[in-house]
Amino acid sequence: MTRKTRSNRRKDTVINGVTSKLGVRLTPDLQSTFVVAWVNDIKNRLQEKYNLDWDYVTHAELDHSGDPDVTPNDDPGSRVSKIVSSDGQRAFLMKKRKTYYDADQKEKQNKLDEVDKQIRDGDRFRFQEQYGNVKLGRKTL
Repeated sequence: MTRKTRSNRRKDTVINGVTSKLGVRLTPDLQSTFVVAWVNDIKNRLQEKYNLDWDYVTHAELDHSGDPDVTPNDDPGSRVSKIVSSDGQRAFLMKKRKTYYDADQKEKQNKLDEVDKQIRDGDRFRFQEQYGNVKLGRKTL
């Protein structure tokens, strides 16, 4: 087997020693500026992600050096996708700027930290209406 043939073999991407069927090689620019995620094309999920600042990754943004084939590249600007189940379910690769992603994650974490603080401080009544009330006791006969 020649070196050229070996480098063009199609096999799953190995990331940190683990084989990933959904792994793709990204261009350095995309990798340093964006967070990427596979999003299943079910219900309104793609539109919901798009509304939250996620954009589609195109084939032009991938590093195709020995990468497994994702969708057939009929159009260089086409969206990157893969079939992810036996019933033909398709997932699309989407990207979000790291600055936006980090800000969103920080906002989520701040909300969780506030809940944790209130639990630690014993502020149980703030969430009383959200979760309802539970009263424990013994009924004497």
